[in-house]
Amino acid sequence: MLYAKDWHASVLIIGPNRTTVLIHDETKPAPRLWKFPGGKKEPFEDNPFLSVIRETKEETGLVLDPKRIIFVGGQERERHTKYFFIATIDSFDGLVKKSKEREITAIFTIKELDKMVDLHPTYHQFYLEAKRAGLV
Repeated sequence: MLYAKDWHASVLIIGPNRTTVLIHDETKPAPRLWKFPGGKKEPFEDNPFLSVIRETKEETGLVLDPKRIIFVGGQERERHTKYFFIATIDSFDGLVKKSKEREITAIFTIKELDKMVDLHPTYHQFYLEAKRAGLV
């Protein structure tokens, strides 16, 4: 697969009992919106799978199994492409409450995503598209 020159990769993690982990950055001004773990490409990464694995570990402490990550899609943006993934995990062992970058983590049920008013619109749209496609 050919990837964009620059990207941002995010992942919806589905854990035990149809739960997920979301993050928000406490250093940003209000309103603080929840989002899925993810981030920008690093120079040493040649594909967005690597970015999403690295960012998930940095932001949440969770280690994703590459075999349990599926590519969902991408959106062209002005300066980069935003790639979306879904990953499954068996437990939230290792989850940190706050990353070194001061991002807060919390666990929510998948059903709670339907009603969240403070889920970032881009991630809410991705969640709804994945749900319509039967991936969630």
